[in-house]
Amino acid sequence: SSWGDAFVDLQDALVAANNLSQEVDIYVAQGTYYPTSGIDRSISFEIPPNVRLQGGFRGDEVGPIIGGLWETFPTILSGNIGNRDSREDNSYHVLKATDLNSSFFINGFIVRDGYANGGGADRHGAGMYIKDLSSSSERTEMISCLFTENIAESGDGGAIYIENAEVNIAFQYFQNNQARGDGGAICVRGSSSKVNISTCDFIGNQSTTEEGGAIAAFGAELNVGRSAFIQNQGNQGGGIYTGRNNALLIDYCTFFNNQTGQGIGSAIRARGSAIVKNSIFWKNDNTSSISTEGNAAITYT
Repeated sequence: SSWGDAFVDLQDALVAANNLSQEVDIYVAQGTYYPTSGIDRSISFEIPPNVRLQGGFRGDEVGPIIGGLWETFPTILSGNIGNRDSREDNSYHVLKATDLNSSFFINGFIVRDGYANGGGADRHGAGMYIKDLSSSSERTEMISCLFTENIAESGDGGAIYIENAEVNIAFQYFQNNQARGDGGAICVRGSSSKVNISTCDFIGNQSTTEEGGAIAAFGAELNVGRSAFIQNQGNQGGGIYTGRNNALLIDYCTFFNNQTGQGIGSAIRARGSAIVKNSIFWKNDNTSSISTEGNAAITYT
């Protein structure tokens, strides 16, 4: 109830919140937090239902307090467990939210150093792994965070992997994340997935062998507004790649200096329906900033 009697270990706070049947606010003071003090790479910060997890606090505030100030009071969730000089033993996922029938809210963190190189689910989502959420995107939100230096070495979604979930992502930075599979920063899969992205910056993310330098989506609904894609790189779709049966809306976005290994869609590669509105494409690495396939068509308004 106050900073003076706060939990020392974030994991203890998450366990306590999981035992309650009501919405819980967890405020996290500046500092660096690891999923475990040991070497078990499968341990993550697992988000319980109905939790509002907020960082970016100095740690001595009184009265009504406002978090989310990760630049002023850096609150770092790091997967760099074990040997600090090696990423090979880092956590598979820094954050995890799976099989929830209610919403969560995350605000004001730096999420870094996840290294997903395991098998199954542990191949994807080094920064955060999200799967099978039944709550609507209206209350499931991540805002004002930085995801950086997360690597899905053997799978998809370097920063975030989303499957069968509805999520809002806003006012975030995704910088220098990497996936060997699809989506250097974010990969979305599943026909029940709907992801709304607003006012985010994607800078220097990479899919090293597959599609979508910043974002890849398959069979899902993806809406992106007022966001910037700068110097991202993928095999196809340097900025964004969408597969068949995927609905894409782009509005008020900027794509600058994105690159593609195959020269196909340096900014956007769309194989499903797509609408692009009010957006700027500048100095992407080939003359075809937007590429479509088959029945896919870009609607300009």
